[in-house]
Amino acid sequence: MKRIAYLISLFVLSAFPAVAQNSQSYLNDVGSTAYGINIPIENGYINVSNGNLHLEFPLATQPQRGALSLHESLVYDSRIWMFSPFGTGSSYHWWPYNVSGSSTTSGGWRLVTGFEVGTTSYVYASNTSKPVFCQDSGYSGNDEEYVMQLTWTDPSGTVHPFNSAYTVVYDPCTGDTTQTNTYFGTAADGSGYNSADDGNGNPIITDNSGTEVYPAIIDRYGNTFTQDGSGNLIDDTGRIPVITTTNGNTTYYDVLSPNGTIQNQGTRVRYTVTSASVNVSTGFNQPRTYEWTSPGLLTPVQSIQLPDGSKYTFGYDGYGELSSVTLPTGGVIAYGYTNYVDATGTENRWLASREMGSNPS
Repeated sequence: MKRIAYLISLFVLSAFPAVAQNSQSYLNDVGSTAYGINIPIENGYINVSNGNLHLEFPLATQPQRGALSLHESLVYDSRIWMFSPFGTGSSYHWWPYNVSGSSTTSGGWRLVTGFEVGTTSYVYASNTSKPVFCQDSGYSGNDEEYVMQLTWTDPSGTVHPFNSAYTVVYDPCTGDTTQTNTYFGTAADGSGYNSADDGNGNPIITDNSGTEVYPAIIDRYGNTFTQDGSGNLIDDTGRIPVITTTNGNTTYYDVLSPNGTIQNQGTRVRYTVTSASVNVSTGFNQPRTYEWTSPGLLTPVQSIQLPDGSKYTFGYDGYGELSSVTLPTGGVIAYGYTNYVDATGTENRWLASREMGSNPS
């Protein structure tokens, strides 16, 4: 049996001081990040900047009439663990919910259709305060000005901060609060995204080709994606490339052949995806943070059967992360992880090793 193995050096993993300044953010990022250094592997890559394993299993790639591209895929990211406040006091809890777009139990798996637009949020950037005297009432106090920075979490889960914000000003003399939006700016991470105001105080985000990516998918010619009543994507020609149906723990993806048309949408091939329960628990041993323990069930993908009858099968470790992939050819790829504390003292699971060999059976 031939084996290829390597260890991703923890020295390399800790050599990103600019990233480490916002440790919880970069540890929550999945997909291809602007700062990432990706090592290509079968079906995906390893992002050595944050220790994430990213895999994609394509279903449909259909040409579009405009500038949109369509690549519907089953996608996996190993960076499933995040911690957040739990209960009362200063305690936190580990949750396997970090991957955006996946369900709370899917362990980092999700279907990416191209219809996803991500979410926006606002993070505190700064505030200023100065004393004021109210002539009418004789009240002395402070006015407050808060600046909140726009961020967009893209469909892959990567957070993009923008050089745009809104400002909130409180006037203690009148009791009024005013908000000023300034949604014109570029992404601060160098990713090429731009933000603008829609005229009603809401942000619009476009990529560097002029395609709107939030709050809708629209290219510069006005072409867009829609959905049918079952949530299946309808492409810009009116076709439904992938029809999804679920029966218990089995999901069927019926994929339109590449030469399918609106009139001939019956020519399809089937991908069958089976999920099963995996009992997981964590052992991060981080102060004031509860572990994920029994029952701790996740239901990640166990197999993907291809239209020709061959299939991928998957194994998982005690943290619920992908530990092995058996390829349709019979080859086996094994993955190993380690608990790693970065330069800011923040802990998570990092991919540490990969081995490739053949199935002994």
